[in-house]
Amino acid sequence: MAEAIIRSQQLSNVTPSSSGINADEDQNGKIAYWGKTQLKRHKKLKYAAKKWRQTTQAMIDGSDIVVVVAPDIYASMKNKWHIPKQKLHVWNVHDLEETINAERMAMTEKNKAIVSERIYNQLDQLTNELLVTL
Repeated sequence: MAEAIIRSQQLSNVTPSSSGINADEDQNGKIAYWGKTQLKRHKKLKYAAKKWRQTTQAMIDGSDIVVVVAPDIYASMKNKWHIPKQKLHVWNVHDLEETINAERMAMTEKNKAIVSERIYNQLDQLTNELLVTL
């Protein structure tokens, strides 16, 4: 979602891309249902990546900034790839199911909608804060 949020701003000096540490597994298709729902709701779906991209060292090396959305993802990455500290931003945004389980909420459609909106808003705020620093 963060990539789509940034792309929607159509900044000439920023070229966002996103990738996954296990994207080759393609567990949710090109975009998870609730992520797609939020991007559609906020009129940013057309800016979303068309397919998953697997993270590679070459991708990291060619990037000015590397954002890792959650500390647990960074923990999985740091033994696979070298990410220079000056490029690295580790956020604390967790996926839908993880958030619902951590908050001991029932896995209902209503709660999924509430949490996915909260995740979208968190990503929107963090991407905007990051863009101000560029």
